[in-house]
Amino acid sequence: MALREAFDLAATGLPEKAADRLQKTMNTLDDKPLRGWLREQKAAYLHQTNAVSAQQSLVTAVGENQFVLRPLAGVTSAQIKPAAVQARAAAKFLANEYADGSQASGRRSSGGQKSAIKPC
Repeated sequence: MALREAFDLAATGLPEKAADRLQKTMNTLDDKPLRGWLREQKAAYLHQTNAVSAQQSLVTAVGENQFVLRPLAGVTSAQIKPAAVQARAAAKFLANEYADGSQASGRRSSGGQKSAIKPC
């Protein structure tokens, strides 16, 4: 209900009131991921009139829900470690499965074993 009310307010040219409506709803929630998502929605309304405040809202939203949009700055990302073991296993499988890397139809014989990957 609050989302629809916020949308209606924004559609009539009142994005600040739309953001305030979402904030009132967020104040009643204990569910952090939902609160983060609503804060992302709030940032979309705030951006129309105050981009800095919208970015600050996104910084907070990411802290509550990692799946929301990232702000332009203010959130440091963690470097993902390379999946070397998986990459080596995939390369070995592909080298054994295909005679030539440029042709998908150049399959090698699997020695009587059925492949889990079916050709198209």
